Amino acid sequence: TIDTHIDDWRRERLIYSLNLHQVYLLRLKAALHDYVTFYYPRMVLQKETDAAPATAEQATVELSRRGNDVPMRMLEEFRGKDLDVLLRSMPIAAFDRSWPMLSKGLL
Repeated sequence: TIDTHIDDWRRERLIYSLNLHQVYLLRLKAALHDYVTFYYPRMVLQKETDAAPATAEQATVELSRRGNDVPMRMLEEFRGKDLDVLLRSMPIAAFDRSWPMLSKGLL
């Protein structure tokens, strides 16, 4: 039903919000990468189209086509890196660049 769908959407947004704030406050680089390249693109597309692509890469590509290339740039820059490399190579500025975009997912 419509009410169940709306409740599910609100629950997803709340979980996103709680986890995202923890990621940002603790500067968890691996989690930031997951949010920018997986959760955020799928959440935005689901909100806009009521559907989300099956894979994170498809969602990231579609979001890039719609004019938001931040997830694609992060995916290309850090794709395939293990956690240790990600922790060493991701600059702390990635949080400052990503936060305005990610926080829009909460609105």
